[in-house]
Amino acid sequence: MSREEIIRANPIVDFVRNRGHKLMPAGKNFLTSGSPATRHKPGHRPVTIYPANNSWYDHDLKMGGSVIDWVMHEQGVTAADAMRQLGAGNNGATESKIVATYDYTDEGGKLLFQTVRYEPKDFYQRRPDGKGGWIKNLEGVRRVLYRLPEVMAAQSVAITEGEKDADNLCSLGITATTNPMGAGKWRNEYSETLRGKDVVIFGDVGDAKREGEIHVEQVIASINGIARSIKRVALPDGFHDISDYIANGISGSDNQRTD
Repeated sequence: MSREEIIRANPIVDFVRNRGHKLMPAGKNFLTSGSPATRHKPGHRPVTIYPANNSWYDHDLKMGGSVIDWVMHEQGVTAADAMRQLGAGNNGATESKIVATYDYTDEGGKLLFQTVRYEPKDFYQRRPDGKGGWIKNLEGVRRVLYRLPEVMAAQSVAITEGEKDADNLCSLGITATTNPMGAGKWRNEYSETLRGKDVVIFGDVGDAKREGEIHVEQVIASINGIARSIKRVALPDGFHDISDYIANGISGSDNQRTD
């Protein structure tokens, strides 16, 4: 689908409502306190939704655009990634194509939010609405590491680039985690969870933009001086990630190199 076709197939009013934002009529337009980048507080100018040309504008942040721009700002993805996500023309209502969900909980196991994976491959985050449903954003939600209770209890922890990789390592008896939203989204507050622990880091390889390598370097810089020890694992040539490595019947430390 072309950019114009994707925008027409995803009416901005329905899209924003599907994100869990309340819309207030304002003549031919709508106002909302929701935004792809922040949650506006009382007294701030609201975001305007323009149905006539399928666009939006955040007056406080001075940014706006189409539904594609909304997804780009909300999820930190490229225009191409946003267009792939919206290409089905269902206003981001991707539940029918969900192939996996990953729960992020607090220390006591209470669900905070989920990462949702669907096909064609893409991801988004959602939080419980308190009524048995979901809101497709993380506004006001505490961000934590994946499988947090297990991480808190372990001395040795592996960090991967995604939830699938972490789950596959856990299936081998290795405590593993990742940060929400993937490469480049590590936050320094996550590092405190790893204070005094022995950390092993796996990163995806083979992407032209070196996103996996850059992500590993970002994590190492953040946990340096906080973790007790840090090891970076480089997989043999031909393997994209740890899941690929495990799927080929290889486990443990065979043929791995640590830096």
